[in-house]
Amino acid sequence: MRTLWVAVPALSCPTLPWWPHVTLRRCSTWPTLFESSLIAIPTSWLTRVTQLTTLNPSHSLWALESAVVESWACDTDGVIGGESTATLQYDQDQHATFEGVLSTAIPAGGKVKQSGYCLIRSPESTPTLMGESYHDWSDHNGVEVELRGDGRVYIASIYTDGMQAEDIYQAAIYTRGGPLWQKVQIPFVDFLLTSYGYVQNEQSEFNARSIRTFGVLLADQIDGEFKLDIRAIRAITMKKLVTNHEAE
Repeated sequence: MRTLWVAVPALSCPTLPWWPHVTLRRCSTWPTLFESSLIAIPTSWLTRVTQLTTLNPSHSLWALESAVVESWACDTDGVIGGESTATLQYDQDQHATFEGVLSTAIPAGGKVKQSGYCLIRSPESTPTLMGESYHDWSDHNGVEVELRGDGRVYIASIYTDGMQAEDIYQAAIYTRGGPLWQKVQIPFVDFLLTSYGYVQNEQSEFNARSIRTFGVLLADQIDGEFKLDIRAIRAITMKKLVTNHEAE
């Protein structure tokens, strides 16, 4: 019997790590939230499997070159007294390296109950004389990150216009342990709206016309070193392919 690995949404846990502007909050089962969303399903159970296939052309959003890397923000839980450290630097092999040490140590003082995150974030578009300016990805329906990971689960975070500061669309990025590069493709429909770390019961439509920032977050509650190389981020167009499987 063959086994087909299918990624399914894990909505049983009420929280996701959010874009930390204030104290980070998450549910106690978060370390297994995304890992548990990848389940093995015997193909004999399935009659129709929906797959996503990339169509050309793609649109390059950011090639992580030296000048681009310098414009991105890198932040940690140090802003709330945490002990995590992280850097974002340009590597001469023409990619960005996001690396550091994640620490879940609770800051002294008792005000912060949980800690442990590191993140990088693109700059917002520069306002024009006509007002605000945004990244427009509406000609596409997904995003692709070309990366070389360390086996940890990161989170892609997108902040769009018309949302409150604490509202972020988020989706999991599963990485292999290297040394090979991989292209992680995420349809926009896989991004879940979160607020203060909680998945919202009412999921508003993803506004691909008005993207403020894109970022990558690590908050898996695993203490220790991490390293993520990123070569490019692209907007992509995907279509659904439905395949019929006969029971074995």
